Amino acid sequence: MITKLLTPPSAINPFALAEAVSEKPVTWATDIKERQKQLCDILGFEEDALYDEDNPVLFRKSFKLQNKQSIPVQLTDTDRKQLISDYLNKKSINKSKVSQRSSKELLKSKEAVLKCERIIKALEQTPQDNPNEKWMPDNVKWNAKGVFFNAAPEGVDPYQGILGDCYFIAALASIAWAKPYEIVNRASIWQCDAVSDNQGNVSHMINFYSNPNNSNQFNSLTRIEVSDLIPVNKSNGNYIYARSADLNETWPAVYEKAYAKWRTKNNTDYPNYMPIAHGWVQDAMGQLIGGTTTTVLHSNVKDPKEILKMIQENCATYSAVNIWGRDGHSKRVKNPMGANSWGGRLSSAEYQKYNLSPSHCYSILGWDYDEETKKYYVVLRNPWGHNPVVKDVKQGEWKVLSNHSGYGSYVPLNLDDPTGKTLWSGVFAMELSSYVKAFYSTAVVK
Repeated sequence: MITKLLTPPSAINPFALAEAVSEKPVTWATDIKERQKQLCDILGFEEDALYDEDNPVLFRKSFKLQNKQSIPVQLTDTDRKQLISDYLNKKSINKSKVSQRSSKELLKSKEAVLKCERIIKALEQTPQDNPNEKWMPDNVKWNAKGVFFNAAPEGVDPYQGILGDCYFIAALASIAWAKPYEIVNRASIWQCDAVSDNQGNVSHMINFYSNPNNSNQFNSLTRIEVSDLIPVNKSNGNYIYARSADLNETWPAVYEKAYAKWRTKNNTDYPNYMPIAHGWVQDAMGQLIGGTTTTVLHSNVKDPKEILKMIQENCATYSAVNIWGRDGHSKRVKNPMGANSWGGRLSSAEYQKYNLSPSHCYSILGWDYDEETKKYYVVLRNPWGHNPVVKDVKQGEWKVLSNHSGYGSYVPLNLDDPTGKTLWSGVFAMELSSYVKAFYSTAVVK
């Protein structure tokens, strides 16, 4: 379908959406199959819909084709709401005539309608005609949740919420993993004065870089001021969008807010988040720290080792500690890298076998080599903070020294804890050739 090519990656975190729809924390099963069943029961569709790029609930569509022509037209909020409603009705409601339905079928149909309404309510936000107005959705309040840093930014901190900005959260995690000082040094903090906030909230000045010539060079600096007030659920105070693994730490949420303000050119402290709901990880990495981005499309790759070489060339070639990998390279990236799964590289059934979300972005942490199997691997992290790929992955641990010696030199792989309490959850090492086949592109900024 042509429509698959009209919107960059835009996956939301379905588990965050399920909790927003439930309006309470969900006790998720530890077994992934059981957890998928829970998720589908809450959202009201079958498991294959979790891996369907045409699912407008989980993968935000921004355009439609006009009159069956290849002319993309921006979807309005009304269009998007109707698109979601039509999809859920198609997936959930028995199509037999009402007169022929049993009372059990009618009850199931009514439940499906209610689920549809709850999902639309969770996803629907107040549109904003004037970008300089405060964005104040009915189900949201703005609140300060904690401190900016508890210690320092870490690659396992950023967790994505119910906004389709996987590309931005993956970029944040990639930078915090490869160059945490870039996050620290490009965000200034002080007490707000009366001009920006008269309630004593902390103010942050955060740097972003644009590419004025629409090139891969991000060198035009803008500094954005925001307070630490972030949008939370009005009824329970829970995070709606980005958060940190440490719930008392707010830097991913504040960065996301500043990014929304910068992208929408809003001059208030309450920017609309909806316009940032799709994008490319390479652009977000360049926008966050500046520099030049390089993106390699996997469709142009003849030998998977071309991608391995790209990753290795962005790893350290010398270290005072013993973290050498095969071929004389460190296994950990020193420049932020990311991967896009966009573009229909696999069928929905294949995505499901891999447990790989289509139209989604991941952080690249480095690479690995298995002496027994003689296979190379790409080490990645899902910005949801869990839900790793499960097919063609290495088991056990990844031997690499992290930024903080307290974590040791071994990173566990394939941990899958949707509660967010398990460090390194969502990190996996995918076999190189499978990675190149399944993902759309690999990107780096330096």
